[in-house]
Amino acid sequence: NERGEPLSTSDLLLSIMTSKWKHVNAKNEVNEFVDRVNYSFTHYNNLNKDFIMKNCLVLSDLPVTYKVQNYTEKNLAIMETNWPLIKDSIERCIKLVNSFGIDENNLTAKNALVPINYFLFLNPGVTLMTGSREDVKKATDIRRWLTASLLNNVFGGSSDSILTSIRSVINGAKLTPGFPSDLINKKITESGRRGYFDEVAQGSYLATEYGDTKDFLALSILYDDNNWGDKHLNKDHIFPEAMFDYQKMQDLGLEDQYYWYNRINNRIANLEILTQQENLEKLNKPFDEWIVSRDSSFRKRHLIPDNPELWKFANFKDFI
Repeated sequence: NERGEPLSTSDLLLSIMTSKWKHVNAKNEVNEFVDRVNYSFTHYNNLNKDFIMKNCLVLSDLPVTYKVQNYTEKNLAIMETNWPLIKDSIERCIKLVNSFGIDENNLTAKNALVPINYFLFLNPGVTLMTGSREDVKKATDIRRWLTASLLNNVFGGSSDSILTSIRSVINGAKLTPGFPSDLINKKITESGRRGYFDEVAQGSYLATEYGDTKDFLALSILYDDNNWGDKHLNKDHIFPEAMFDYQKMQDLGLEDQYYWYNRINNRIANLEILTQQENLEKLNKPFDEWIVSRDSSFRKRHLIPDNPELWKFANFKDFI
């Protein structure tokens, strides 16, 4: 093919898969499935055939490294047998994480989804999106684990060995109820990566700023919600950015606080997640004027102190 279009690894592997699968046209199936998970759900997901074919290896309990040597005729036969359940597991996973508000905009490592896919593969038919106490607990555990893994960059760089270890943990715990996040994090820590929120991770977390690729992830972990679905959510400054203008601060006699205020202005402590409608209502209103229009449940949900003195811009440092 030296005079034609260069083949990518995924093109080559998909070609091999297509030639060996006996009952399914792999090329059509994989490409159509990629379109489905990207365009048919509540969020756009920007997944590709590499991701799907990698999951074929992991979910079939085969070597996880994405290379030609692992796409043997024997392994391909196992993948073909598992294909309907592989598709179903990935669909359930994508729908679940989309309900967390996680999609192409903040899924910073696609391999972070693979352990969830494997867990769902071992639990056919489980969606974790019902209102049952068990499903809510499992979904919450998965959301917290996934968010922490993305914030800690657990799956940055090469992650084949850690995926193999995590798969072993999940498989070993398949007879126990729930998603084994603690066991997984222990294995992640043993591998030299950061599985827990230690002091270093907490410092990085608190320094997260508005506009960072991980700002929504960092904010979302503060909320108990695990089913935002297709709601239009906005990241919002609690004390509006307009308040931090030097002239406005000088008019309020706060010019000596200008640099401290503006160093913290965009950090996570001054951010919240609002619905699009709430954000339109709030706009640039001074916080102490806006917050009196909300009830105590709003303050509790957004971790807003109940003391009205802390709602004043002059007391921003104490509020933080």
